[in-house]
Amino acid sequence: MINYLTLIMIDLIAGYTLLTYFLAIGLDVERGKGLAAAFGGVGLLNLVLGLGITLTWPLPGSYNILFGEATAMFGIVFLAAGIAIAREWDLYPITLIASIFGIYVLIAGWGIFSLNMTRTPLMTTVLYLLVGITALLAPLGWKKRESGGLLKAGMALTIITALLWFVTFAGSLLGHLQANLPS
Repeated sequence: MINYLTLIMIDLIAGYTLLTYFLAIGLDVERGKGLAAAFGGVGLLNLVLGLGITLTWPLPGSYNILFGEATAMFGIVFLAAGIAIAREWDLYPITLIASIFGIYVLIAGWGIFSLNMTRTPLMTTVLYLLVGITALLAPLGWKKRESGGLLKAGMALTIITALLWFVTFAGSLLGHLQANLPS
């Protein structure tokens, strides 16, 4: 079975790290212009990998839906954000798309929990809920970006999400390495 979920996870970690830094500079598009290529690169990789899973179904059954579609959506948002930051465009329309995708991710998170999916359903559920909440709150965060308290809360949310993704990534990477050792 072809499985590049660890590559997706490390890209998510990179994306949440970028988002944390962008929040730290006050979501200032002009100051963040240097981040455009990084946002675009993270987005492009996730879009390609997510579409790869969605279109070819390399994973067992509904895991292709769970991981492929959410990954592609993350990729679209980050790729669009990279383009918008490079052009110094208003990010509000992108945050609206992110919030719609966030609803999808929240529902998927509930599905993970209620169907007991993945090897660590509680952790995966928490991760999907954190990603969904971040996306759902994106329009509010953009509109109220002058609020220092809201930016700090957003940073806390993105840092916790990145750290939990890292824990999941590390365990998955080590598990995948062990499972694929030559005999």
